[in-house]
Amino acid sequence: MVQTGSVDKVTTRAVAQRVGCSSPSIYLHFPDRASMLIDMCQLQFDHLGAALAEGIEGIDDPIERLCEIGRAYARFALDHPQQYRTMMMDVIAGVAYEATLEEMRSDLGFDIVVSAITDGIAAGALAPTDPLLATFALWAQIHGVVSILIAKPHAGWGDADPLIDFALAQAIEGLRAR
Repeated sequence: MVQTGSVDKVTTRAVAQRVGCSSPSIYLHFPDRASMLIDMCQLQFDHLGAALAEGIEGIDDPIERLCEIGRAYARFALDHPQQYRTMMMDVIAGVAYEATLEEMRSDLGFDIVVSAITDGIAAGALAPTDPLLATFALWAQIHGVVSILIAKPHAGWGDADPLIDFALAQAIEGLRAR
């Protein structure tokens, strides 16, 4: 997918050739192309969760953790734009990668955000609220920024960091205790 620049150009035949097996043997692992691509999405979500965990290592302050989570999320998306587009913005073979709320909650990356928000509420730095609601709001803010940066790469954004930091500051300020 990274080589071709498009999930539409990923075929079971090309994947089989890339990994050194016959095309029919791919079907021993995946019932169809869509299942293969959905598993690829889950693998990328695992990589994203690992990047978030690494990004917050040793950070105790929940607000600093949220800031670094947002930055790590944005870095992952911008460093892996095709994978991110497929994970979050594309329809794969007529099927969107859709996880239930319960499935999302089991992902390491999602849990890291919920934990940081829960810790921020417990510390009095964030207003008492539903941590899941706050997680979705923060996620939507950062997803929106990186989606625009990925979808419009030639718009002349310049350095993305100030935009990402501004969006994070706005999102976190909206969650703060008053």
